[in-house]
Amino acid sequence: MHTSIRHILRTTQSTPAFRSALYVIRHWANQRGVLSGKCGYFNPYALTIMLSHVSQHLPSATDEGLVNAFFETFATFPFSTRIITCDGWVPTAAEDKWVRGGRGMCVVSVGVPRVNVVRNVTEGTCNVLVGELKRAWDVVQRGGGVEEVWEDGVGEFFTSYPTYILLTLSSLTPSSYRSLVGHIESRLVSLLVILSTRCTNAETRLWPVRGKWGAVTGYPYSGAVWVGVRKKGDGKVVQSDFLAALDEFERQVFERWEEKTKDMFFHIELVPKSKVPQTIEEDTLPDGDVEVEAAESEHANEDDGASGETANEQGDDDVPSTTTSTQRPTTSPPSPTTTTHPKLRTSRDVFHRILWDTSLDSSLYTVGYEDRFQGILEISFKEFAQKCRGDETDEEWMPWHRVWWYKKAGEVVWDRKGR
Repeated sequence: MHTSIRHILRTTQSTPAFRSALYVIRHWANQRGVLSGKCGYFNPYALTIMLSHVSQHLPSATDEGLVNAFFETFATFPFSTRIITCDGWVPTAAEDKWVRGGRGMCVVSVGVPRVNVVRNVTEGTCNVLVGELKRAWDVVQRGGGVEEVWEDGVGEFFTSYPTYILLTLSSLTPSSYRSLVGHIESRLVSLLVILSTRCTNAETRLWPVRGKWGAVTGYPYSGAVWVGVRKKGDGKVVQSDFLAALDEFERQVFERWEEKTKDMFFHIELVPKSKVPQTIEEDTLPDGDVEVEAAESEHANEDDGASGETANEQGDDDVPSTTTSTQRPTTSPPSPTTTTHPKLRTSRDVFHRILWDTSLDSSLYTVGYEDRFQGILEISFKEFAQKCRGDETDEEWMPWHRVWWYKKAGEVVWDRKGR
């Protein structure tokens, strides 16, 4: 890919202007959250081909002229019927069908073999891309500066949707965290496809930057991915359709994935606008393969994953922290005398641990909770999970502070009063 980009730059007649314009366009895409090929958006190679496609007809244009022509051309470009090339290749009808592969957008690579370099673009992400191109062209038309064109879009994203899908990724070790992040992010496009199939009246947008928010207490490596959700026009959005879509994605995520380990944590849920941040700090993957050996040893020796949580020092607050403690690994394993075992501090954390830790048999657990009309009740964990999953954030079924205990085979392993 990098060789092809260099070839395009060498063959462009106005190289200095082209490079400057390409920098502006890449920065615009990055700031607006549409520069991520694996998430179904543009990638640097595609943007280079698209700008070269425009510059062929403007050999003497300045960098500003190329930027303006780029947005003018693609704000109204018929992506569904035309392909984008930069070397004069004209496909036959059969070649067009084969290269496009049924995708709504097609940007063809330079040279043989011809491939669609934006093949991850879905119908939903294509609409997002077109919307951003039209926004940029509107800014240019009314005389706005380049700073307004590439204005950071993260704040706008976190205020434009009434509901969000939050994907929380956490792990105890840096190596397993990198593995988990790579696995989940490679499947984010499939989540968008599932949502578009099951929730036809919903409009979704994935923000491609993983943020330091939504951490799980006790996991030193953690990040979150956000998907905005709103209804299309006057259409009706059914929450049960969303929950079914999220369950289907959860099943697909870990199906036949042999690298999943018990120190990984993944959770997906619906979150109302009132509980999302106005901005996020970008999460970076930890460097190196140093693992916290002492913590791993203690984690591996746990009996049930919840027995160490009875000594909670955090009080009765069951609302998770809105900041993530994402620390870089130390150059040497910490001393066993200074390493404390990761604690699951809230009823919500214990619930997710039992739900996701493959070393725990959830059928052995029961949950004691307070019903507003019937008092304290105890039901199986499976029944409890079916009732509250998807509703724990909005607290439509029951607030987390009404969970009083968790039992394993009749023995209390987490108790609110005894924490």
